[in-house]
Amino acid sequence: VTHWSFLSGVKSMKKCTDLILLTVGNIFCAVAVGMVALPLSISLGGTSGLGRILNALIPIRLSVWVMILNVILFSFAYFMVGKKFASKTLFSALVFPVFLEIFSRFTFMSILKSDLLLGSVIAGVLLGTGGGLILRGNGSCGGLDIIAIILNKRFGLSTAFLVGLFDGLVMLGQFQSDNALSFVYGIVLIISCSLTMDRIVVAQKHEVKMMIFSLESEKIRQTLLHEEDCGLSVLHGESGYMNNPISVIVSVVPYEKVSSCKEAILKTDPRAFIVLENVQAAYSGN
Repeated sequence: VTHWSFLSGVKSMKKCTDLILLTVGNIFCAVAVGMVALPLSISLGGTSGLGRILNALIPIRLSVWVMILNVILFSFAYFMVGKKFASKTLFSALVFPVFLEIFSRFTFMSILKSDLLLGSVIAGVLLGTGGGLILRGNGSCGGLDIIAIILNKRFGLSTAFLVGLFDGLVMLGQFQSDNALSFVYGIVLIISCSLTMDRIVVAQKHEVKMMIFSLESEKIRQTLLHEEDCGLSVLHGESGYMNNPISVIVSVVPYEKVSSCKEAILKTDPRAFIVLENVQAAYSGN
């Protein structure tokens, strides 16, 4: 009973953490769009950009257009992709337009009109941070990504290519010859967003994967386990030239431990062959 109670508590804590990440992530996205991009008239991709195009045709609040588009796309996701994926998009689909309506009422960031490049970078960093937090909360930003995922499942087209294509078309739809720079700054926003999101999603302590090839693998294994306190795995293979059996030690260690581990390995076997590789993120199940 105690074991199951503990697991239940862990799952509840995980759900609460995910909910916080989803909420904070949507706040960041709404701030980026409502407080920065819109007052500065920077071109946007996704449903926010499509909402701006539709707003020019039928002038209602942008947040209302985003809500309508999100509901339509959520319906597509539910019937064509599945309940599991649709459930991930539902929270952001409903919450983001609400936050967008709130933060679009604050206009003090319009002071950045004198430096649109800085404004586009700030908007991109905020949007990327929000998107990264949503993904880390096991959610989905939804939007036009849903159409890309549907086409990927149906026709095998590249999701990344389709997302970029849709964002590009939406931004072109906002293009105005008398304000072409807003399109350029929109590209800066997307680049800043992508770079930031990538850093947020894989934000972990920097780690390095070591692969050690040695005839003294057992001694090295004992050294790493008991002296360096490293977790490791042993792979069994054979040498390429002589076809002799060989044990390969694989270990993922924090960057700050690489030097001492390498020194301990070479002290045990000066002829050991060591391969080091940067690891973006490493996870283990409970």
